[in-house]
Amino acid sequence: MERLFNPRKLVVVGASRNPRKVGSLILQNILESGYEGELTAVNPHEDTIMGVPAVKDVSVIEGPIDVAIIAIPNSVIPEVLETLGKRRCKYAVVVASGYSEIGKEGEKREEELVTIARRYNITLLGPNCLGVINMSAASHAYNGSFALSQRVNGSIGLVSQSGALISSALDYGAETGFGFSKVLSIGNQAGIDVLDAVSYLEDDKATKAIAVYVEGIKRGEELMKAFLEVSKPVILLKPGRHNAAKKAISSHTGSLAGEERVIRELFEEVNAIQVNSLEEMFGTMHLLSMHQQVSKRDVGVVTNAGGVGVVAVDTLAESGLSLATLKNKTKEELRTLLPEAAAVNNPVDVLGDAGDEEYAGAVETVLEEGNVGSLVVIVTPQIMTPIKNIAKALKRLAKQYPHKPIIPVFVGGESVQPAFEMLRGVLPMVHTPENGIYALARLYHYTENPPNKKLWSQPTRYIKKHSLERVGNLIAEQRTAGATALDFDTISIIGEEFDIPFPKFDYVENEHQLGEVWKKYQKPVTMKAVAPDILHRSDEGKVETNILKLSEAREFYQREKDQTVIMQQQIMDGVEMFVGVKTDRQFGKVLVVGLGGIYAEIVNDTALGVLPITKPRIWKLLKQTKSYQVLKGARGTVYNTQFLVDIIYNIHLFAISFEEIAEIDVNPLIIQKNGGYVVDMKVLVAK
Repeated sequence: MERLFNPRKLVVVGASRNPRKVGSLILQNILESGYEGELTAVNPHEDTIMGVPAVKDVSVIEGPIDVAIIAIPNSVIPEVLETLGKRRCKYAVVVASGYSEIGKEGEKREEELVTIARRYNITLLGPNCLGVINMSAASHAYNGSFALSQRVNGSIGLVSQSGALISSALDYGAETGFGFSKVLSIGNQAGIDVLDAVSYLEDDKATKAIAVYVEGIKRGEELMKAFLEVSKPVILLKPGRHNAAKKAISSHTGSLAGEERVIRELFEEVNAIQVNSLEEMFGTMHLLSMHQQVSKRDVGVVTNAGGVGVVAVDTLAESGLSLATLKNKTKEELRTLLPEAAAVNNPVDVLGDAGDEEYAGAVETVLEEGNVGSLVVIVTPQIMTPIKNIAKALKRLAKQYPHKPIIPVFVGGESVQPAFEMLRGVLPMVHTPENGIYALARLYHYTENPPNKKLWSQPTRYIKKHSLERVGNLIAEQRTAGATALDFDTISIIGEEFDIPFPKFDYVENEHQLGEVWKKYQKPVTMKAVAPDILHRSDEGKVETNILKLSEAREFYQREKDQTVIMQQQIMDGVEMFVGVKTDRQFGKVLVVGLGGIYAEIVNDTALGVLPITKPRIWKLLKQTKSYQVLKGARGTVYNTQFLVDIIYNIHLFAISFEEIAEIDVNPLIIQKNGGYVVDMKVLVAK
């Protein structure tokens, strides 16, 4: 995308003299940004606009066009795009709305654009986008957007589906003193999407951190793996956490692996810095524009207000950070600097009447402490508080200690504004401890949790050709017959072919045979009605456990004899685990592992991973669950966790071997000291 950000030949289609028109705003921004390449305006009624040569039609422009920004109504864009294609245009930026964001009619319009662009090998940006901005001082850099012109050069690369968010971020950065390297409004992602943008910014030398706002993820699995390879921090805001579809969910897996949870957990696994609000996003961008590594985990706090200091301590604990323990030498130095009533333990309370000398001395002493990795400095504006002088001291100390993040918290309004003005561009100032501390916690988490790329290597998978053919034929037969869930016969054969152990069972075909089968089993036994359309047998009374008497078995059979009934060996001890596979529309097949049993959805002690998966990654997922502690002997019994990993791996092999498998529910998978059994398994197939 180098040519998109640095075009030698740039065209604005729809440029206008009318200052209220989008084309006018874009042209004005390009001129104000100092663009030095060849610039042409397209307007059927003008010869020049703002001093820029104008042509009546795109067709008269000679030579290939690097970038065309199209700011005209969507009804005439296809014709213009065709003409641009014939003029060998490389990039087309479509700012108009009225496409896939409005529904089916808009989707048709968008598909028409995509078809034309592909025909001529044009790369689309948008539609429904704000444009593109290169903040560098290069001769071909430009502001090709209709955002308010806020030209603050910096190190953050910003990618957003929302144009309004970009405008707000530019304004926030200008106000607080941090800037951007490249800004890309991707709109509906009909062409350039998040994956393209992140891949480009990873290689962009001017970009030190990447911020992404995305509402709909395309190429989810590829994007996640790209995040895995990115060496720069990626801040991700994905809204819609509470807008999950309200449709009925037919399986445990669907309930436990909702769409937004899949997104959040999988991106957590590749160390994306996920935020939940614009405020968090802006604050984290601000901090990461200045710091991207932190060496020591523990935090120092200096305050002139005990109550706000307590709030900071609570926030540190809630965010997963901890107070640094100050050495006796540090405390002694603080005692010599501060009044006798001051608190010299962390947090250090310099008292409400502290001047700039006390503040500066305390801050420097705490920064010198080897146990302190970062510092939160809280200032409340009391009558005698020298706001400007304290800010000046922090500015000096920030230069002396560039390796230790300092978060100034000036609590208040108008009275603390001078500090914000003085520290703009020097330190990431905030008004409350919470904002700064949570941004700091994300920096720590990013630094301390680099993803293990080795865990993401492709798994070795060898499955006998005979097994694939046998199971594949059975699945095909059932789908042809209209089945949406596999029957018990097929699932039993899947167990045989993929080494998934089921307890011993027998079909019960009549009451006489029931007596013969009864003799073969140790008691108690389990009876089940195993029709494939029964997904939650316990909820529907289609399973009965702890059967000790033949009369009880006969009673169950009489009640369910119109369906397929089995008698099954009852597994008496072990830990009930859950294994599921879901087909996610963005990430493909996703594995769910965790605590099983009838309360699996209520307890929801599970972890997620995308398929295919290696055994080391399965181990990692299991260790994220509380049930792992039970398996490892929290109650005195150590269970065969390696056996569990092997069975999960085999279930995953079955899932990835057949595209038509939509969902799998294994609940429970009972793990014992020396092995285990899959007690129940349901498989849903795509229609």
